[in-house]
Amino acid sequence: MENESKTICPPSEVFYMESIRFNTLSAINSLDKLEEEFKKIPTECSFEDLRKLNRTLILDNFQNIVIQAAGISKYFWPIRKSHNWRGKQLKEAFKIKEDNPLKSRDLRNAIEHFDERLDNYLEKPIVGIMLPQYIGPSPDDNNPPTHLFRAYFTDKKVFHLLDQSYEVFPIIKEVLRIHDMLIDMTKNGSRFPQKE
Repeated sequence: MENESKTICPPSEVFYMESIRFNTLSAINSLDKLEEEFKKIPTECSFEDLRKLNRTLILDNFQNIVIQAAGISKYFWPIRKSHNWRGKQLKEAFKIKEDNPLKSRDLRNAIEHFDERLDNYLEKPIVGIMLPQYIGPSPDDNNPPTHLFRAYFTDKKVFHLLDQSYEVFPIIKEVLRIHDMLIDMTKNGSRFPQKE
């Protein structure tokens, strides 16, 4: 009950804003790098065009966006219940509902427990093709099984890490929306929007 009465006092709002801004800016920097790389793809794209892309740069930046989104998520949905008061207040300030793409537990777990997931992934016997990096259409499940460490499926616009896939564009859209709100808040005295 004690935590229910806690509140973020006005002078402290800026610290939450700056902390979240770190994550949004990092994600936006990655998005800018992705846009530059994807500009190299012609409208009618072939496998040869995709092979010319810097796969490491693309997959690193998609992974960073997922990492930063997971970091932002913790502010709104704290890991420990004793901090739920803060999450509730931040969700209200940033107009975040429970169906928000940042709430995904898979998103957070992918980053929180990545080291353990990597151990488990590599412990299993692998039959078929194993690729550390892949950019292209989703592989056909019928022809030899394909195991992908990191991938971006161009046909589905999905980032794949180990055994988990992420629709990154709803995540990116939400990170950009939060960043725009942070800019507005900064212009308005580094304060959360006031209740009407």
